[in-house]
Parts: sequence; structure tokens; C-alpha cells
Amino acid sequence: MEKSENIKISYSICCIVFTAILLFLSCGIDEYYYLPQISEDNIEPDFNTDARVTFQSINQFYYANGYSIFYRIYLSSHFTGAFIQPDEMRTINPGLLSDYNAILPSTDPTNSNITPTNLFLSRNYYEIELDGENISNILSKDGGTINIRFSSTAGDIPAVSQNNDSIEFYLKRSGEFLYPIPDHYFRNSIEFRNSVASDRINNADVQLATGTDDARYAYVNMYIVAIGVNPVSFATIYGKPTHISVFKLPDE
Repeated sequence: MEKSENIKISYSICCIVFTAILLFLSCGIDEYYYLPQISEDNIEPDFNTDARVTFQSINQFYYANGYSIFYRIYLSSHFTGAFIQPDEMRTINPGLLSDYNAILPSTDPTNSNITPTNLFLSRNYYEIELDGENISNILSKDGGTINIRFSSTAGDIPAVSQNNDSIEFYLKRSGEFLYPIPDHYFRNSIEFRNSVASDRINNADVQLATGTDDARYAYVNMYIVAIGVNPVSFATIYGKPTHISVFKLPDE
């Protein structure tokens, strides 16, 4: 009798295990949608005016769309013409260092966590646009090289060129801001700084300086990241971002 009961128990356990296996196989394993990070070795900053960025082809990822550059502008009373290291960010604007430190873990190639979709928006970082060209054509999934130029010449307009081409396209702030003053370009002026303080709706991409009335300078921090779309949920997918540089906006 005891032997018969043991057989029944063993049979029940086998049925439970077999059923669990069937359920596991029927559910399947969710595919992990991954996009590669651009290596820091592919970023070549030059002072705080220029940077050369090489990004690899991601055509092998059928759900990839290409790349995007996210930015945020910071007003400051501090002037520097050198390459900006993290230890100088607080001097420029405490908000710059705070944002940099918040995004830093996501830029770490050894960190296996998936990049949150709200990583940049939660820090008021927005996507850069171009004047006269769709930026997706420049930062395409085919890969390539871009040269970002923030001239130190007063009145100049920052621009980007592709693959050593002599043709440049002016960089523009996000089109989400309909009426930025004086315009969408990355230039510093009294009119720009006054509008930042008075109109936060059209200048949400700008961090005001704190504790000073002499914030006559402006800097912009940039990251590049691969972007795609999850083919199942249709949610946006981000690779790990890579820090490009902090650029000084040319004065009026």
C-alpha cells in the first residue's frame, strides 16, 4: 500500500514538472532588444569648440532607426576656453554637474542595466535638430563621422558636417520650442539670456545660473545614443549614451 502511494506521489510530481516545462516552452523567452554603445575612443573633443564623432553601422539591428544627440544649455558666470572636465562643471553651473552625475551610470559600458526611456527627458535634455536637413539622414544607422563646430568667433552659428564634407548644417535647438528668443540657433546674447529668465516654456532646455546676476556665458552639454523601436511593444529603445563634450556657445 505504501509503495502504491509513493508511485502516485512520484507520478503527480512528474506531471507537475512536465506541465511547467510545457508552459515555459509555450510562453517562450522574450527577445532582448539591444543597441550598441559608441565607444569613448570614437569621440575626439577639441577644447570646448569642436568634436569629431565616429559612429558604427547598426544596420544588423533590424529594429534600429539610427542615432540622436541630446543636449541641454547652461548659463554661467564662468568663462573657459579649454576642454571642460567634470571637476569644472560645478563652477560652470551646479546643474551641469548634477545632470552629468545622474546620467553617468548609464554611460558606463560595464553597467548592464537597460537605458531608461525617460533618462534624458527627466533631466530636461532634448534632441538636436538641423537647419535644412533631417538629422536622421546625418546620424543614420549606416554609420559615419560628424564634425561638430562651435566657433569662438562672435556671431558665428554652430554647425555640423558629415564624413569630412565641406557642406555644413546649422545646429538647432529642439523643435518642441515654438518661439525661442531670438531664434532656434545655439548662440548667446543678452536677448537670449533675458528670454530664458522670462519664458520657461520656450526655454525648458536651458538651466538658469544660480546665485549670480552676471551669467553672461552659455554652455551646452551633449550626448549621442543609438535609437530604435521595440517591434513588439513599439516602445522606443535606447542604447547606452556616450558623452560628447561641453561646448561654449558663441557670443553675439
